[in-house]
Amino acid sequence: MRWHCCVPCIFVALFFGYGCAFAECRAPGLIGEYFSMADESASDFPIVSPDKIPKLKRVDSQIAFDWKSGEFYGTGMRERFYVRWSGAIKARKRGVYTFYTESDDGSRLFIDGKQVVDNQGLHSMQEEDGAVELSSGWHRIKIEFIQYDGGAGCICRWKQPKGEKEIIPENMLSHALLEEDPGVKTSVAFETNRTTREAPPEPPEDALLDDKVKSVLPRPEEENWQSIPWKRNLQDARRESQLQGKPLFLWIMNGNPNGCT
Repeated sequence: MRWHCCVPCIFVALFFGYGCAFAECRAPGLIGEYFSMADESASDFPIVSPDKIPKLKRVDSQIAFDWKSGEFYGTGMRERFYVRWSGAIKARKRGVYTFYTESDDGSRLFIDGKQVVDNQGLHSMQEEDGAVELSSGWHRIKIEFIQYDGGAGCICRWKQPKGEKEIIPENMLSHALLEEDPGVKTSVAFETNRTTREAPPEPPEDALLDDKVKSVLPRPEEENWQSIPWKRNLQDARRESQLQGKPLFLWIMNGNPNGCT
């Protein structure tokens, strides 16, 4: 029965987000992807390639992990790891929602791709918050958490319009059953969280020609690529690109060291 239901729902999930009309296609809680960062820098949020396989993938009903030392809640991990929880969160009604993350070490929270809570850095348990206006219904949510060394903990709370501050309830969180499969990449794995480039203001009609030309020229920060040191090794370049969240620019020559055609 579930198979017959979920076949059409896969199409809906891919093209229309969280509008799945069949309750059987979604389940409570968020997908937790746990990545080992023992061989990488775990002092900040990593740029995780969609091809990277998590050491552990499971469903966490709530993000309510109190501080503790030693192994982190049945994950087999203690230090140098990164967690990404993803799925959907339900807003019962339209209004301003306040979200909180309390963590050791850093954490941050995104709603519909927009960062709402910034709790970055290496620190003991500390709480930061942020507010966002939501329409009623389901919204995409992503929570990231890094653990460097020592004890660890991560707790996510919210305050609904005219409500009390509380740990986000399990029945307000959901994920696609399809994404529980270890071999299936979560949709959030392909997000980049890059800010959208704002278009410059149009020059007035009576502006001088030089001013009109300047308005369409590259901005100073967009010329920074010219000062980037070139890499001769593609593997090193790809790694740096992932760590910095920047695109690769390939210059391919036809064998002539003086240039290319």
